[in-house]
Amino acid sequence: MIKLRTLVVAAALAATFNSARAEINDYYDGVDNRPIWTTGTYASQPNPNRGRLTFLYAHAFAQTPFNNHYHTIGSYFFVGPSNAPVVVPTNANFRIPEGYTGQPPLTLTPATNGPFVGKLVNRATSEHYSDARISSVHRLLQHVTSTRTNTFGWGSGEYIMFHSSGGRFTNSLDGVVVAMELVQKSPELRVGTATQPEALANPGDRVTMGDGANFEFTPVVWAEPNTAPGTYELKFKLVDVGGGPSPALESGIVTFWYRVVGEPQLTIAKTVMLKMPQVTDGYVLEEAPSVDGPWTPLSTAPTLEVVGSGEGAAQTGLKFLSQSAEAATKVYRLRKL
Repeated sequence: MIKLRTLVVAAALAATFNSARAEINDYYDGVDNRPIWTTGTYASQPNPNRGRLTFLYAHAFAQTPFNNHYHTIGSYFFVGPSNAPVVVPTNANFRIPEGYTGQPPLTLTPATNGPFVGKLVNRATSEHYSDARISSVHRLLQHVTSTRTNTFGWGSGEYIMFHSSGGRFTNSLDGVVVAMELVQKSPELRVGTATQPEALANPGDRVTMGDGANFEFTPVVWAEPNTAPGTYELKFKLVDVGGGPSPALESGIVTFWYRVVGEPQLTIAKTVMLKMPQVTDGYVLEEAPSVDGPWTPLSTAPTLEVVGSGEGAAQTGLKFLSQSAEAATKVYRLRKL
């Protein structure tokens, strides 16, 4: 059965920058090589992350690539007095979406094809942080393979990203085999891969991501379609399962927040503005002169709603579309595909 949410308007009807980022995806893994903590209360202490795998968010700027840099997520940190600090396995910037942005948790959306069809899954949408691919930092380097040669030479955004943070994450990953280990998750979430849907079912379960020097891995986080609306949590860490003579130490604990929002519904402001959840994948927005149709998909793309500006700009989890005064009556609906 087709499910509809329909609104009738009986009246005269009256950005965020989100560019493609070339070959830079959201998440990377590297090994921290900084020997000493250099900032803040604990400056001059030995860096507790030295030699550890580190989960990184790549903050890339398509128009000003010299600003490219990493954010460490959930890396080891200190608590307590500066003269007697205690090392803990996570930090203030412990989660995705990053807390300082104020962005809502990532939306699980209905899968319309593939092995998870009908389930609610994590996938790349218009939300920041939603592309779940995790890669070795060394994939940012210029290299030649049997099928392609990339152009990530000096001055490219990829080159700048790789060498950012003072070259802190440029250590070799040769001999390292990276795995994701489950620490904790909400019972409603399932975590795995396209071929192992529940590979990470219990704390301590691991799934191999690949060769540390050149892997790309996409975890699949999913839930049943009848999961109650709300926020759900996944915690994991990265470990070296290569068995080499000098293994990389395990990472700190990384947290992802996801949400189930229920079926999207339209609301209309007094300014005749259509407003809806940011992620409406699996639905089409249509208009008609009456409830009897004919129904036509709207060709104008909604605008993402943001607050703030610059690096501090944050998505609200909504998008909107203002309509011009063209008719006395218009009917709108979100139709499930």
